[in-house]
Amino acid sequence: MPALDGLTNLLFYFSVFWATLHGAFFLLRRARSSGPLPLPGLPSLRRRTSYDQDTIKAGSLTITLRKANLRVQSTALNASHDVLARSLARGRARRVLGAFYDLGSILGVIGMLGSFVLLLWTAVQLISGLSGARDAVSGHLHDVVSAPAQTVRHKRHLEPADFGAATTGPQSSSELPLHIIIPGVTVPLTHLPLLLAALLASQVIHEAGHAITAAIDSVPLLSTGASLTLLLPSAFVALPASATRALPAPARLRLIAAGAFHNLLLYLFLVALAHLGLGAALWGAAGYTDVARFGRVVTRVAELSPLATHLPPGVLILKLDDQPLIQMNAGTAADTWVDFLSASGTAPSAPARLLGWCVDRAWFEAQPHSCCASAPISATDRSAASLACFQTRALPPTDRCVDPLPVLDDTPSAADPASAPRTRCTNAVDCGGGALCVAPRGDQELFRITFRSRTDPTDQVLIWNGPLAEVLEDIAVSTWLPRWEFLPLQLPPVVNVFFSYLKMITLSLYFLNLLPLPALDGAHFLEALLDWLGDRGTPIDGIGLSGLGTLESGLDAANTTDVGRRALTSVPWKPKAQRAIQVTAMSLVGACILLGVMNALR
Repeated sequence: MPALDGLTNLLFYFSVFWATLHGAFFLLRRARSSGPLPLPGLPSLRRRTSYDQDTIKAGSLTITLRKANLRVQSTALNASHDVLARSLARGRARRVLGAFYDLGSILGVIGMLGSFVLLLWTAVQLISGLSGARDAVSGHLHDVVSAPAQTVRHKRHLEPADFGAATTGPQSSSELPLHIIIPGVTVPLTHLPLLLAALLASQVIHEAGHAITAAIDSVPLLSTGASLTLLLPSAFVALPASATRALPAPARLRLIAAGAFHNLLLYLFLVALAHLGLGAALWGAAGYTDVARFGRVVTRVAELSPLATHLPPGVLILKLDDQPLIQMNAGTAADTWVDFLSASGTAPSAPARLLGWCVDRAWFEAQPHSCCASAPISATDRSAASLACFQTRALPPTDRCVDPLPVLDDTPSAADPASAPRTRCTNAVDCGGGALCVAPRGDQELFRITFRSRTDPTDQVLIWNGPLAEVLEDIAVSTWLPRWEFLPLQLPPVVNVFFSYLKMITLSLYFLNLLPLPALDGAHFLEALLDWLGDRGTPIDGIGLSGLGTLESGLDAANTTDVGRRALTSVPWKPKAQRAIQVTAMSLVGACILLGVMNALR
């Protein structure tokens, strides 16, 4: 199975990566224990560098490795943050920025409510799928709960010009608002670097919101950094607990919500960028031509694919069978390439084969019909087969085994009796006397690819004998053709897929971080919101963002939990409301996970 092979390769490279990191740290510790680290020409760096069991410190930089967690932390930006805080200490800029991020607090409340709605809607749809599946089972299997409708497992098509193999899959029958992204399973494994880069970029934008709002209220910055846990990257800013505890509730709300607010702003910016067509203008200025109204440019072909020698990168594919690859609106979600090749079954859809081919009647009737009576050939025997079953457009239809190349190729050839008429038809009337209208029988895995190379302006036809899905998997296409050969073909698809993931992930982080769950901003946002509702902005010692600084900096937050709980007990309804909301959120998340697993196991 390709998905299993992809996950196996991922696990192998993952193990090699972490083994290499631990080996490097081991060698550094050994060199340190045996004497000064040999750094010829860099004595100053050697004096400033120290090593312990799992940490390397070099100036303002600290690198920590513990099991499958790599952490890089720096204080280099602290001085710049202090300058920003001093510049905002007074004046109009502080008031304007404060009002702007107060809007983020309002949107934070909306986002928290929205996250509950999304979870509830997902749970309801999953339960509906389970109920529908049970109703479809008869007899003693009627009450089996392990037969839900397939809802979550599907590949997501992100862009017409997908990086790697273009992927798609059956959409959820219940149209779930939440989907699982698993590289190698629901999206191509080649997308993993783009996914991780988009995730890290979204988190950097998120943490910038916390840093800016901290400067508005003169909260100093302890450090900034990034970490890698297993394969998941994350960014963080560390803020002092004492300074965040001293903030009034509205300021704490603003500080906590700023990260999710930045994610929402990034999403809106990317949507506006696509809606205004600025991305297309930038690609045009960079030397690329949009060919969406003409066809698709081949950017990559799988190395072992039989198509590699016929459709090299740079070829412009114009038609699949009689279906032109035209996309009039670049912003539409419909994509002819994906829709045609991902159609159910092995044969193209009926509209693509409305027309047949006129062939000589005597020649066609003289052909054998043995292959039409046998079962379809297997994939291993397909390359050796030279005949395919064709059927007349008449009642009753007549089947014959013919060589498909001279029939389906639109290029006339006087030496070939089958291609003499070269007329497309719907029935024998269109062909005239002595000719028949024929087309591949519906169960034949045949279709034509019309393309044009850069060096030859004439259209050429390639006959493909096999499942459509193989073409979709083996060929990556784009709608951007470079005007100069030195420009990389794959650059637009890679960038487009990256920004598609960025848009998807940054919106997900907006809702996810506002869920009132432990270790998420939503838990601290809920505390500050309840504090504001109960005390109308009076700061309460020990509650608020103390957890934000410790959690995001990776410090132990256990000492602040009890303090915050004691502070909430000053108003009896606060801890009860907080506990009820958090239990509801955790229950919904747990229900969605459980129901999703039941769907996946079906």
